[in-house]
Amino acid sequence: MELTAAVSLINTNLFQTGHPMHWADLGCGNGLFTKALATLLPAGSSITAIDRDAAALKKVIAGTGGIQLKKIHADFVNDLLPMQQLNGILMANALHFVQHKKSLIEKLDNYLAVTASLLIVEYDTQIPNPWVPYPLTVQEYEQLFREIGYTQFKKINTLPSKFGRSTIAGFWVGR
Repeated sequence: MELTAAVSLINTNLFQTGHPMHWADLGCGNGLFTKALATLLPAGSSITAIDRDAAALKKVIAGTGGIQLKKIHADFVNDLLPMQQLNGILMANALHFVQHKKSLIEKLDNYLAVTASLLIVEYDTQIPNPWVPYPLTVQEYEQLFREIGYTQFKKINTLPSKFGRSTIAGFWVGR
């Protein structure tokens, strides 16, 4: 995926605050979506990029715009993370690896400020495969987040998967 496509999946008006924000990118991999997030955040913002793959984490760069980047080598599902009062959490192609999504999302609430947001990028499918072991449709994600207490849900954009079996959707979740 190209950077412009990644940006199109997460670009919303929630970044237009006029003041610096602090976000985390969980399961950031080599940082494509970290870089996409960095292009959208206001100057002076920061991103904490977290991944359990140390080699991939070394490749992460924030890009431009005076965005501060912190990298943490950790498993966001099982480890306690040194974060608090985040304005948002980005999870791009990460939740489909999590079997117990509800308990993870409830854990993540502890890291968020009261008015924080979640940005999710996921395949819109129910059919598992070795690369997407625990998929949900966008509609099932919306239902899950509403059960946990999130009242706002908006699909941002969709793109066709290069594997041709589903689309990739970006969506925003808030309280």
